[in-house]
Amino acid sequence: MSDTSDFKCDICGLELKNAVHPVTHNCKSRGLGDTVAKITKRFGVKPCGSCKERQAKLNDLVPYKRQDKTGL
Repeated sequence: MSDTSDFKCDICGLELKNAVHPVTHNCKSRGLGDTVAKITKRFGVKPCGSCKERQAKLNDLVPYKRQDKTGL
């Protein structure tokens, strides 16, 4: 018997209904914050409110996609 429940990715927000656990989902990191979050989660560190704020700030500071800088 498989263990199923809803799943939502903390990184990209992907939602899966009745997903079989453990879910293996590889989403692309938007920036350094997402990468740090993936690494810490892999080591068993559970995210807190400060972690989410730090993740967002790092994503803003070091994004992996270049911003369109038209008009410069």
